[in-house]
Amino acid sequence: MEATIGGNGGNSSEVNPAEVYEVERYERLAGDTGILSLMEATKLWVPSLKLCDLFVKIRGDSPLLMNRFSEETQAAIEDSQQGVAKRHREPRKPQEEYERAHYRLPDGSFAFPSNAFKEAMVSAQRWLGDFKMTQATGAFFILGDLLPLEDGHSESMMRSDRVVIGRNTTSIAYRPYFQKWEIVVPVRFNAAFISVGQILNALQQAGFSVGIGPWRPEKGGSFGTFHVVKNEMKIKDVFQE
Repeated sequence: MEATIGGNGGNSSEVNPAEVYEVERYERLAGDTGILSLMEATKLWVPSLKLCDLFVKIRGDSPLLMNRFSEETQAAIEDSQQGVAKRHREPRKPQEEYERAHYRLPDGSFAFPSNAFKEAMVSAQRWLGDFKMTQATGAFFILGDLLPLEDGHSESMMRSDRVVIGRNTTSIAYRPYFQKWEIVVPVRFNAAFISVGQILNALQQAGFSVGIGPWRPEKGGSFGTFHVVKNEMKIKDVFQE
């Protein structure tokens, strides 16, 4: 099937019928707006993106520290911002704070936020230089909200660390960490803009230079570093209707 593209003197090309969209509503508007005329175009061609999903296993090189923002902490901040009278401060319960700091899936298994990998891969462009960080932001996405830790991870253990809250307040944080951990990272990307090799390179560099979670290299620490597990990846095309 042939379709006129943009009304440039009748130039046409063969396109997939599924990619041709009728624009009858423009016919009704043409006489009033002058945007399109029936002589210039009766159909538009919308090209498909070359989307692929890449599933990459990464393995931790240093402990993974978790620090989930609990519902109790959020409620306390909301009360403060809304002028609610402060409640009597009860003694802290380290074990409960430690448990609440885990990221968990509905079935109770451990997980980690997917956006941490997206941010790390974008930040890694400072060392790679393949793209500007603003370009990398729209070149790929990490699927899902929480990514499960693979079976075989070590048991979580509690750390008690000195932390600074705001500018002048020092406190102790009770947080879980995993000495041994693996995660499968599902990356959806536009193969017309970025290659599989560039995705893997960004993930590998992110694991070394940036990391994920608190006290990662990007923040002056050494936690949350990782590497890509070779021969542990899958790729599939994403078909668009």
